[in-house]
Amino acid sequence: MTWRGRAVLVVVGLLVGLLIGEVVFRTAVPTRDLSAVELWRAQCWRTDASGYREQPPSTWRVDSRRVLVLGDSFAAGLGICDPRDTFPWQLAQRLERHSPGAFRVNVAAKPGIDTRDELEILRSLPQQPHVLVLAYFGNDIDSAARAAGLPDPPAFAFYSDLSPFPRALVTTSRIANYAYWSLSRLADYSPILQHYQDVWARDDVVKAHLRELEGFFLPGVPLVVVVFPYMPNPPIARYTRTVSEHMRSRGAAVINVEELISDLPIPARMVAPNDLHASVEVHHRVGAALAEAITQLKKRH
Repeated sequence: MTWRGRAVLVVVGLLVGLLIGEVVFRTAVPTRDLSAVELWRAQCWRTDASGYREQPPSTWRVDSRRVLVLGDSFAAGLGICDPRDTFPWQLAQRLERHSPGAFRVNVAAKPGIDTRDELEILRSLPQQPHVLVLAYFGNDIDSAARAAGLPDPPAFAFYSDLSPFPRALVTTSRIANYAYWSLSRLADYSPILQHYQDVWARDDVVKAHLRELEGFFLPGVPLVVVVFPYMPNPPIARYTRTVSEHMRSRGAAVINVEELISDLPIPARMVAPNDLHASVEVHHRVGAALAEAITQLKKRH
């Protein structure tokens, strides 16, 4: 075979290898692209008749206590493909093992909603739950901040460091995209963290928001609040303490996730290097803490 023939074989082999690699990266390798939520949805997000992500199974009975988990992307398990690894499913599994058939866990959670959206969901329920679990994250204050005239949080500027051709390659090829995010880039969350630090420094906004949160207290319904911190650097925002103390002072049971994960290094807290949503390990810890809290509620009631 001539050198030209060998060169053609090498080129064809490389192209075939790249094609196979691209298929593998699109179907089997988790993405690290910050803008790939839609890809994650296509691969992992499944809804049922409720309109929410598939619900945890249980052997519930007519007299089972209804536990409602209400929240946004943290409660929905954004970034986690298997719903069994999310804290609501972990909660359901643990309660079922502890008291078969005694509890039925339902989840009303959607990425992107905030406190006012969650209150609307709660008001629209045909039946009140026996126990309400509120998953809280610092951006739930957005509606209160917007009502006070504050700007929306800054958006990420993707690929601003790349010239047109490399940007086209990185945004088209999953292999190139994975390499870009995992080998050369770590997201700069400082503008967003600074935004929320400024928002939570506004006493008028915080007071208005805390008044909103009191809408989750329903007559005769125990409330458990799970307060998630900003995973990259929890101490930067004071809201975890503020919300925890306020809700606890009103009678809610509070799980401050910042305390649950104090021994975890920052990378182990996050679902991916460039995604600040909670990791599987964090979800498992929250599920265990919630199961303990709800079991204790049952003993008291």
